[in-house]
Amino acid sequence: MIERQLFYQLDQVAFRYRQLVFWRGLALIWLLCALGGAAVWGLAVVAGWNPQFGAVALCAVALVACILCFWAARVSARNYLWLARRVEAAHPELRTCLQGNKTSDKFII
Repeated sequence: MIERQLFYQLDQVAFRYRQLVFWRGLALIWLLCALGGAAVWGLAVVAGWNPQFGAVALCAVALVACILCFWAARVSARNYLWLARRVEAAHPELRTCLQGNKTSDKFII
């Protein structure tokens, strides 16, 4: 019973961690795309050329980066033992309650 509750709680923490990885990656992508867009616009003003191709290429790169960010978020936090160690490192008052309960391969998904 306790193992099932621990697994449920760790699964919720893993879901939140995956969301954090996804949104952090997406914010980085948006920042880099904004900087890239400013560079394309600046080059268009200085060089006097049409930035249409640069904008399309930037959008394509952003789309591929978003797909990679989604994939990276999906594969993160698969090892529940690693996740339990991170939780216990942040909260030492748990005193290895999470790690001591399950050290088998059941937590490794």
